[in-house]
Amino acid sequence: MIRQIIHKISTWKIYRFINDWAMQYRLIPESEYANPLNGCKKVLDIGCGRGYFFRDGWVGIDKDRKYKSNKIKIADATKLPFKKNSFDGVFCCALMEHLTYQQNIKMFKEVWRVLKPKGKFLLIIPHKERGLWDNPEHLRSYTLQAIKHLIEWNNIFFSIAEHEEVAWNSYRVLLIKKSK
Repeated sequence: MIRQIIHKISTWKIYRFINDWAMQYRLIPESEYANPLNGCKKVLDIGCGRGYFFRDGWVGIDKDRKYKSNKIKIADATKLPFKKNSFDGVFCCALMEHLTYQQNIKMFKEVWRVLKPKGKFLLIIPHKERGLWDNPEHLRSYTLQAIKHLIEWNNIFFSIAEHEEVAWNSYRVLLIKKSK
């Protein structure tokens, strides 16, 4: 009986449980991911879930209604419910791979719209080689080159300021808003 139950649990469900538990108890230090946003007074976390990375001045959006709170709005990453130039920084951890290429273009354009001039857009993206790509919710992987193409080919005005590995399975890309 127990063998049958364990067999039914997919690798991805186990990973999600462990990851949620690790995040909840701060076993994955938030500073390792979000330090480039230090100094930003108002930050939007897109796809924030429960708000694991929140600091003072952070608000979030997520599509999942179970996360709604006074700091988390239910919204789509491609239609941000905020005014132009509202944020000093935007944080987006492990979301791009869940969106189609067209949805990512829309999200990047929306982020550009809500960021203040020279605002920071921080992406955390899983390594395809080291991430859990058996997750059926992952639509595609993004390399640094793919992100460069996305912003250049679609006239989205960001410059890449930083790119580095964080943790064992992710890398971080810091984009800066440029004027048109």
